Amino acid sequence: MPKPLFQTPASSPMIAAPTITVTGVATYIGTTPPPSPSVGQFWWRSDTGRLFIYYDDGTSKQWVPAVPA
Repeated sequence: MPKPLFQTPASSPMIAAPTITVTGVATYIGTTPPPSPSVGQFWWRSDTGRLFIYYDDGTSKQWVPAVPA
């Protein structure tokens, strides 16, 4: 069984997982982006706690913050 990321007395342990899928959208968790992202995919940058979305503006594809800093 994977080791918990952290545990508080009032909660269950959180288990490390590289990808979580919620309603058809894959969310990758890690310090670097996933190697082959799909447009609309989320990336939770675990070292900074920031959420990004892989976006296609018609000219290029890039990771953009899901919430402005």
